Amino acid sequence: MECKNDGQLYQYKKAAAIIDNSDLDYTFLRMTWLYNQDSNYSYEIVPQGQPMKGTQITRQAVAKLISNIIAKPDLYKSESIGVVEPNTEWNKPSFY
Repeated sequence: MECKNDGQLYQYKKAAAIIDNSDLDYTFLRMTWLYNQDSNYSYEIVPQGQPMKGTQITRQAVAKLISNIIAKPDLYKSESIGVVEPNTEWNKPSFY
């Protein structure tokens, strides 16, 4: 995979392409703004290529997702997924 040098994201895209073309098992997590809220484990997955439709996600929800992936290693294997809190399609996070 060839990466176009498009500024600041170039190095990240280059690293992702190297991992993507390797024999490694991986899952890329693309997250919106992180915040803390005890007992809020709600998350929604946004497949690669679809626009991120949420504005925020709790650290607790991300930890739950990571725990789920560890328990089921084939879950989202070799994928780049967006992680958002459902129903947070706003201009800015609620904590701003």
